[in-house]
Amino acid sequence: MVFLDANILIELVVHRRAKYIQVSNLLKNYQEAAMSTLTAHLCWHFGRQAGVSDDLIATVIDSITLLSIEPDDYYWARRNERGKDFEDVIQLACSIRSNCVPFITLDKNLIKRYAGYTEFVTI
Repeated sequence: MVFLDANILIELVVHRRAKYIQVSNLLKNYQEAAMSTLTAHLCWHFGRQAGVSDDLIATVIDSITLLSIEPDDYYWARRNERGKDFEDVIQLACSIRSNCVPFITLDKNLIKRYAGYTEFVTI
């Protein structure tokens, strides 16, 4: 199962963003996808901020496996954070603990900072 970073989900929720079609096409290559509860929160927050209907946000999120963030994810993130983006590293910790490969993101800096921890895919 693949893990979707928040920026991937936000592209799916807010259709008018620049990479929506590329993200949609990329995800056709995968059968099952997961996200963390933090990712779901970020989708609701940014989706509503962009004026997206709650029905659309729920439809996108409910089609993806939802994974809990555990205390061990927090501690792993604290030990392994590189840079100042805790949201990224806690999602990464959740994906690693849950054996989700690859981690799909649009954030090339995240990939550079955490190369070697997991397999990444980007567009």
